[in-house]
Amino acid sequence: MNFLKDKLTEEGKEKLKEVRAFVGGERKRMNVSSEQIGTTDRSEISCFSLGQKSGEFANLLYRQLIYTEYPYGSWVGLNGEVLDGLLKYIQNIKNFRNDKEQ
Repeated sequence: MNFLKDKLTEEGKEKLKEVRAFVGGERKRMNVSSEQIGTTDRSEISCFSLGQKSGEFANLLYRQLIYTEYPYGSWVGLNGEVLDGLLKYIQNIKNFRNDKEQ
């Protein structure tokens, strides 16, 4: 039984797939090795140092999810507004990178 997937709607499961795909890509882009990925939460830096509007999602993505094996740690809390906000943050990253390439 997968605790996280069991409590998500079908739409939530699709959103989770998007997050997992992005996290996988970021791990490759950042050269994160499997030895660096664990099952417990990591310490976080100040959200204000990452930007007031996006700091929480930056911490969640770049300090927690990228370095935590699915479905452990912060993966368990991905639902509802948190999942929606994280996807919006991910879309902003993609848009920024696309704009930079053009």
